[in-house]
Amino acid sequence: MSQARDFIVLLGLLVLAASLYWSGLRGPFTLDDIPNLEPLAYFGGVVDWPSLLYFIGSNESGPIGRPLSMASFLINDHAWPSDPDGFKYTNLMIHLLNGLLVYWFSLLVSRYFLGDAESNGQFALIVAALWIVHPIHVSTTLYVVQRMTLLSSTAILSGLIVYLKWRVGNGGFGQQVRLLLALGIAGVVGLLFKETAALLVVYLFILEVLFFKGSFVAGRWGIVTAAIYALFVLFLIGLAAVAATSDSAWAQKGFSWSQRLLSQAGILFEYLERLVLPKSQGGGVFQDGRTLDVATSVGAFIPAVIWGGLFLLVCLYSPIWIRFSFLFFLGGHLLESTVVPLELYFEHRNYLPSIGVFSLVAYLLLQCRQWLRNILLVGVVSLFSIVTINNVAVWSDKDLMRELWALENPNSIRAQQNLIGYLVDNGELEKAAERMMSLNERRPDLHQLNLQSIIMSCLLGQTIDVESYSEIFSRGDRSNGVYDGMLVMRRIISEGNCPQLSFNDLKAWVMVFLDHPGYQDNSMRAFLFQELAIYRAQAGDLDGAISMLDKAHNSDSDNIMYSLSQAYWLADAGLYEDAGEFILRARERVSKNPLKKPMQEKLIDKAEREISVLQEGKS
Repeated sequence: MSQARDFIVLLGLLVLAASLYWSGLRGPFTLDDIPNLEPLAYFGGVVDWPSLLYFIGSNESGPIGRPLSMASFLINDHAWPSDPDGFKYTNLMIHLLNGLLVYWFSLLVSRYFLGDAESNGQFALIVAALWIVHPIHVSTTLYVVQRMTLLSSTAILSGLIVYLKWRVGNGGFGQQVRLLLALGIAGVVGLLFKETAALLVVYLFILEVLFFKGSFVAGRWGIVTAAIYALFVLFLIGLAAVAATSDSAWAQKGFSWSQRLLSQAGILFEYLERLVLPKSQGGGVFQDGRTLDVATSVGAFIPAVIWGGLFLLVCLYSPIWIRFSFLFFLGGHLLESTVVPLELYFEHRNYLPSIGVFSLVAYLLLQCRQWLRNILLVGVVSLFSIVTINNVAVWSDKDLMRELWALENPNSIRAQQNLIGYLVDNGELEKAAERMMSLNERRPDLHQLNLQSIIMSCLLGQTIDVESYSEIFSRGDRSNGVYDGMLVMRRIISEGNCPQLSFNDLKAWVMVFLDHPGYQDNSMRAFLFQELAIYRAQAGDLDGAISMLDKAHNSDSDNIMYSLSQAYWLADAGLYEDAGEFILRARERVSKNPLKKPMQEKLIDKAEREISVLQEGKS
């Protein structure tokens, strides 16, 4: 009877969650969605095996490339531009699936601190109910690119469930090998979704220490225990290595790993507040305006000291259900909320760690009388649902998203830029210019803002002081937005929409960027040399263009497109023999990456055929 009841309640929870999110499916793509999905437009869409492999391998967000997550986007479309509703629908289905896995995982975990099946089922239902409707997960579910987090979490939960289901009995050799093999598959698949699947090791370590240390002492399950302990140590060593070897990344962030670690202690308390007392404000995807706590101030150390004290208190003196809840939350933040050079705050980092918080709440609710428990649970779920509806309403409205997030995040450069783009799209150039001026006054040395000011001046027909901007670019702060800014500048000048500027002006600014210490990384230098090559080609300076592409190639030797561009330009000039040499150079530098190699070979073959046809037509 209780199982049937639990099934009906669980089904009702899924229907409730789907209804809460449904209006959000009509929301737009935003921020990182576009650069991650734009490769669908490359080479005419994903239409054959080479283009399929290339798209799967096109992501550069992490060291592995997240190929399985990229492949999952092909469920929804194989071309770009596309409609977001199908992508968001798939995300919602994965979230609902994860809700079922959270229920199953909680049911298995509850056996270790609750006494009977009835209590276990109620505990799992409460955790699943709080987790699946909580508003903090709206940004993870409706932000298309966060499918990577959703799928990585699916793999982690699957691994934890297999672990708790199979780690029973005496643990013979074959049994241990099968379990490790299954966990290895879950871990590898998860890593191919997103690197956060490495947290599977952390969660396994927590469960092993809390629930199974007795079996190891008794001489059982030794292989599994040793493997989990060893992997956890390797995880910590890896974290330390990332902190110590990411100097350039820390320089770009403007703070050190130790400063970030101290700041995260305070942010963890903020996460807890949002989980226990959810609110509609302060969410969204623009968190770049958050300030770093000053590491030298006494106040910056207080949250870290409190967390340290809580850790000792919980581990030494608390019952097992508190230890599980505390360690599952804290352990789930061990990767993205410690010493990895990432932005300071994102809601999606709580997607799985929140299970720990809701487990604590569920256990406390089970200590209440049935009537009081039901009232409290209905009240909390209703509160969460109301806030979720409000958050979903924001995510479903493109205009509201831009205006509200800019208002809530006044220090976020990207949020303000997003609003300025909205105003430009709606023809409100004067308002956009006012906001651009205000933003530039706050960060006068930020290169991307100055480039956007130039673009705004082009649109309004205002005078542009080239020398003044050259001075700013020579001393200002590095901006990753320079890449997009220079592309837009080249486009509007080519289209004749900025008569105030010429390609010579762009050339002068590119030379300034090349001398700037902030743009000495190979990828940026290759881009800047490529821009110079295009300017010179448009000016009819073929030798200069070829020379600049040589420099671009020297900075980024894995990119065959430089050699192919040289081949095309030379062929257009009738220098077919020279063009052939660059075709050969491109073949020599084909990537060994199996995801990129087929498309590169296809592009080289295509260029060779087209140049051959051009040569035959001229002969």
